[in-house]
Amino acid sequence: MNYEMIWRNKWTTANATSIDDMIGALMRSIEELQEMKKDKIEGDFQGAEDDYIFFRTTNFELAQKYGMYEDLWEEEEYDEEELMEEGQENSNEAD
Repeated sequence: MNYEMIWRNKWTTANATSIDDMIGALMRSIEELQEMKKDKIEGDFQGAEDDYIFFRTTNFELAQKYGMYEDLWEEEEYDEEELMEEGQENSNEAD
């Protein structure tokens, strides 16, 4: 099972009312990212220019630690040869 979360930088300092608030918010983000790196959480940075990054893991405990959810769009991998055989069997049954 894959688990994922979306990381957005856009709102990181949205509630800051001072430079110290901004520093605190950014430091918390840095600490969390360092912790994720230590835990070997994988990142998909293709959306980084649009201000989002998907972080993923297959480890349930780590998913809970970071508030990740089940990847409902996970694509199942199929053996292409197996699919071809199934298709031939189905067409033979139709004859």
